Amino acid sequence: MERLGMRREAHFKEHALFKGSWDEEYYYALLAREWAAGNCQTAFSTAVAEPGTSFKQP
Repeated sequence: MERLGMRREAHFKEHALFKGSWDEEYYYALLAREWAAGNCQTAFSTAVAEPGTSFKQP
């Protein structure tokens, strides 16, 4: 996500138990004005979205 221009804003260590071991979770963000400026649109347009997600312009 960082190479696409997003910032890591949170890192939750030992967030939840998953299949018997602790899991980690990261939160990433991008401001609407950064998206509108075109800083990340090219990278996102070539990225593959995970099932159930989509990349929409504001």
